[in-house]
Amino acid sequence: MNTITKKEAISAACGFHSAQTESELEFLFTRAIEFRQETIYFIIVDRFLDGDSNNNPGPNPELYDPDRHYWGKYWGGDLQGIVNKLEYLKNLGITAIWISPLFEQVESLQFNNAPMHGYWTKDFKRINSRFLAKGEDNTLDGCQAFRRLIDKAHELGIKIILDIVCNHSSPDVNGEKGKLYDDGVLIADYYNDVNNWYYHNPEITDWENEDQLLHYEMMGLATFNESNIHYRNYIKSAIKQWLDQGIDGLRIDTVKHMPLWFWQEFLGDLKTHRPDLFAFGEWGFSNPRDGKSPQFANESGMSILDFGLSGAIRECLGKNAFGGFHLIQEVFNLDYQYNTATELITFFDNHDMCRFGSINPDGNALRLAVALIMTCRGIPCIYYGTEQYLHNDTNG
Repeated sequence: MNTITKKEAISAACGFHSAQTESELEFLFTRAIEFRQETIYFIIVDRFLDGDSNNNPGPNPELYDPDRHYWGKYWGGDLQGIVNKLEYLKNLGITAIWISPLFEQVESLQFNNAPMHGYWTKDFKRINSRFLAKGEDNTLDGCQAFRRLIDKAHELGIKIILDIVCNHSSPDVNGEKGKLYDDGVLIADYYNDVNNWYYHNPEITDWENEDQLLHYEMMGLATFNESNIHYRNYIKSAIKQWLDQGIDGLRIDTVKHMPLWFWQEFLGDLKTHRPDLFAFGEWGFSNPRDGKSPQFANESGMSILDFGLSGAIRECLGKNAFGGFHLIQEVFNLDYQYNTATELITFFDNHDMCRFGSINPDGNALRLAVALIMTCRGIPCIYYGTEQYLHNDTNG
């Protein structure tokens, strides 16, 4: 039987001659443009691999737990650890790595928790020194560890997706809250907010109240005032610097806690700077039935994580819920709500929920869940360690 390539098929359908195909249609098949070809692997940097033990104590050893018993403290993972496993990930079939935020964090504990997750940012233009070699320059231009990661990944054909958060900086730790720096220079302070960089509202109590979602605080985190042009210019200039270093895509945290107009401006500016940029956001517990999250995906300039499908997979394959695969099909039946459902990021566990193996230790169920997201519409994302059946049942 004669076979034709995808390029040849599109060429014929578009009326191009075969001689034109390679040169004139090559752009259609480059990963830089078509992100739906990717298979993503999500890494929490501190938890993945300790590639350089010399940096483990960091600036404040109190934040590090060498015995790895305290879940809220640093355990030693770093950028060198990711570099060491790039060949492994390549052989696994991974083409893009989503890594937790790399920004410089506050160096203090709150309720015995450190910002090992990366969401208590101190300076968006510097790198968390705990992920680098001891004493290494943590500026974007001077950091060699970050450069090695980018270069090695790209050499292997692997993209790097950086996790960013635009909604907030840090909570109150040791009497300081929301102190923000611009490449080492203090520019904002929640407790001395003379230039109105932050909202000063109480905690969210009604998660259905849009005003609270947009303007109130989550867990005491200092919430940025996006109406402040100086804040907007700062956050855009910071992320552009990361893109200039070679970052290929963005995962954006807590997107439903900032207004749509902000994201349209933010993504519009970044995509003018980098036209091939792909971004997806975390609209927490999004569902095609809610109306709001599909609208956001359609109008914001970014895709979103498919929490609706994740929940259905966990119910069907994790909990053997009544309804079975019909629960999953019901989600697919609502794909018409999205302009591009094929760009949704599909997954079934992440850092905000217990692992699939903790709700169902059956390896067959996990393999079926993986097979589902690898073959259905959307861009599949595997949480680090899933391929090794990693889970822990401590306190959920």
